[in-house]
Amino acid sequence: QVPENAQAQSYGQGWKCERGFRAVESACIAIRVPENGYLSEKSLSKRGWQCDRGYLPKDNMCLRIAVPENAYLSESGRYGDGWECERGFTKSANECLMVTVPENAHLGFDGARWECDEPYRKRSGVCTEG
Repeated sequence: QVPENAQAQSYGQGWKCERGFRAVESACIAIRVPENGYLSEKSLSKRGWQCDRGYLPKDNMCLRIAVPENAYLSESGRYGDGWECERGFTKSANECLMVTVPENAHLGFDGARWECDEPYRKRSGVCTEG
């Protein structure tokens, strides 16, 4: 038997819910999309919806991401806290702190740490020779 809001299929359980509905036992229940969200059939959205860019899912809502000073929305804005620090800053709790680069050092590849210039070596938070 094909439930309401479903289409018959010749495989699996014999039916599939229409867009905007999800299977719950033997019925198709309407997906409630929160404000600042949209329907999604991607496998990472078991709820059947995802949040717009700049929002993260929490319970049955999409909450605005609080982007601190010297930060930006991350490409993977649906994970973690949804933001990354700009180059030259490092994440600490809910803020971005400036990386203090000591003498004879430079920002590392990731931009959130420093590395000693050659031939200097890191010792006790400074760059020394040898």
